[in-house]
Amino acid sequence: MSKYTQHRDSEYNKSGTSEDKESLFGDKYTQHRDSEYSKSGTSEDKESLFGDKYTQHRDSEYSKSGTSEDKESLFGSKYTQHYDSDGSKSGTSEEKESLFGSKYTQHYDSDGNKSGTSEDKDGCFISSACSLSLGLQDDCYELTILRSFRDEHLKKTIHGRESVNLYYEIAPKIVNSININKKSKEIYRSIYDKLIIPCINYIELGDYEKAQKHYMNIVNKLSRDYL
Repeated sequence: MSKYTQHRDSEYNKSGTSEDKESLFGDKYTQHRDSEYSKSGTSEDKESLFGDKYTQHRDSEYSKSGTSEDKESLFGSKYTQHYDSDGSKSGTSEEKESLFGSKYTQHYDSDGNKSGTSEDKDGCFISSACSLSLGLQDDCYELTILRSFRDEHLKKTIHGRESVNLYYEIAPKIVNSININKKSKEIYRSIYDKLIIPCINYIELGDYEKAQKHYMNIVNKLSRDYL
């Protein structure tokens, strides 16, 4: 599945996303978007005349907005040093691991205060429908129920596994198509109302066959509309 990075501010509110891209000329870069999913800038790995590697950041108007460079402290810990457009230190980032084993990046401002976090996520139109249309968390009730349905029921049958594998194959492509649509939020809300809620209702009633059938009908329609 395609990957993206979810950014959050110091109060753990979603503040934007980043996704690796490739230009028409084959150049690789990272596209950044704000919390409203508008393009807010890009980042691209570079190498100086002296062979030093760094990341060049640009704002939404493609003006240089700063750089980042990997560093190692006197104690051997690795971190990323960020600089603003004037070359002044603007903060740092450091890879961390939570008590539950999930990896994330902790960001700090120029004074060393925590300013936010970033965490890699999978491209998934079901989770996008929950997060972008309603602002739900990744561990919300709806996603928890659907993941349990996937693991405890779908993956245990041949047709169910085929459905899961199909989803892994087409979901990133559908997400990409929806994300470039100006009405992406409305589309994700429609997915939430027409796919997620009915499936949840069927699952709660124990009617897993209807849940799977409804799910496949909607996924097939999304495939026709966005692939």
